[in-house]
Amino acid sequence: MPSAVLVGREAPDFSLPGDSGKEVTLRDLRGRNVVLFFYSLSWTEAAEAELRSLAEVCRDLEGLDCEVLAISVDSSPCQRAYKAQLGVDLQLLSDFQREVSGLYGVLNEETGYSQAATFIVDREGTVRFQLVNDGCLVRDPEELLHIVRELERNRRSGRREIKT
Repeated sequence: MPSAVLVGREAPDFSLPGDSGKEVTLRDLRGRNVVLFFYSLSWTEAAEAELRSLAEVCRDLEGLDCEVLAISVDSSPCQRAYKAQLGVDLQLLSDFQREVSGLYGVLNEETGYSQAATFIVDREGTVRFQLVNDGCLVRDPEELLHIVRELERNRRSGRREIKT
């Protein structure tokens, strides 16, 4: 399925099992900014590098009242083991049925894996930022931090668009 532009639209709602065993529902996070960080597979060099970098800015994102959800098609038990091995404090969600990757238009039908994709959802549930690539480009968590800071500045000033 080709990636659709979701910016400016309501984020598709979902519920997925987390590595803690609890179900996480996007709708329940309204009132907070949310980073949806899709990655192809656990136990890969690319995932390890990106998740470790993302974990480094998590505390700053949490300080901006932002929830970070890392999503892959791996099973919950696989993600629990992977998280323990990485030693990162991130929520890893299992899209084992590939429904959420499909909803967001980032499922690679040939491989059955998610593309490397990031969506930032604002406090009202609107997608404000989207980045999708084929996995060849390493995403910069500092960019995500910058965008969430801008969202918060804009919210406080009453602006709806991001000025960068």
